[in-house]
Amino acid sequence: INEKNYEKAGSLCKEFIKFFPKSYSLRCILAYIYRCLNDYKQAHLFLKDAINLNSKRPVAYLIRGEIFFRQNKYCEAKECIKKSLEYKAKINNLYILLGNSYLLRNYHNYGDDYTKAIENYNIALRNDPNNYLCLKICAYSYEKKGDYLNTLNLLDKLLNINKEDSL
Repeated sequence: INEKNYEKAGSLCKEFIKFFPKSYSLRCILAYIYRCLNDYKQAHLFLKDAINLNSKRPVAYLIRGEIFFRQNKYCEAKECIKKSLEYKAKINNLYILLGNSYLLRNYHNYGDDYTKAIENYNIALRNDPNNYLCLKICAYSYEKKGDYLNTLNLLDKLLNINKEDSL
């Protein structure tokens, strides 16, 4: 996987799964490999199996949420990411991905989800206050919501991090 030889990695994992037919982890790894190959149908099948084996572990929901996000299925992505967080996933980028799901849902006229997007970005920023990408999309969300004071505060912070950014 580290060498990005996904076909070979997938083949090896399929061999291992014969010896460990109840392995949640192997199914998640296979799903991740298929995600990297953009074969979302296969990835979803392995994720379904993993969740059936252990529905209270966060990794399968995390991968499933990311795949739904890549497929522009923001409602489904949001639900999977929230489930992953509910089962104690400790990955800061999940809050950014969840915020992005709310933001893009709103962009596609599903209602005013800017507040929920901002809430998730702020959680991510508490854990990583100088996350440049998160600061940028949070500033954008504040601007779309019409909260110009917070927008300007974040833009100032961004400029203090990188004075060359045109924003």
